Amino acid sequence: MYVACNNCWPRKSACRVQAVLAPEAAAAVSQQATAFAVVLAAEGAFSRSNVPDTDKGRPAIPQIAAGVAGSLAAALLVKQDGSFISTLGVVFGFAVSAFMLFYNAQRAIDLQYNDGDWPGPKAWPAGMSLISFLALCVFFQALVADISTPV
Repeated sequence: MYVACNNCWPRKSACRVQAVLAPEAAAAVSQQATAFAVVLAAEGAFSRSNVPDTDKGRPAIPQIAAGVAGSLAAALLVKQDGSFISTLGVVFGFAVSAFMLFYNAQRAIDLQYNDGDWPGPKAWPAGMSLISFLALCVFFQALVADISTPV
């Protein structure tokens, strides 16, 4: 995309505007997104095997699978060096982690209290809400770095 910019003012020419995420930052974001997907899948499998079928806070396979697949897809897209696709990957990862934050928070609210379960049945989805928030922060910082990095 070419737009007129202030840096080219004396010449009245167009400058190319392109946002680029540094390769080191892209590697860090994709590693953290992959780790988020692994933890998300492990917690979903663990909680699904331990929470009764009748509990509204039991993790649903489609939502967990969408979070895992979305996070892995975002990690792959972010690794595209210096292209618009990496920016789309960061935005997609931001959306996926926001969805998982709200989904896990709703699970924590919906779970029934059980005295016999230590540290409590709400600890796992509440912990995943925190991890989802941290993933959201990772993608937000990457998006800010991506947008503010001059080429």
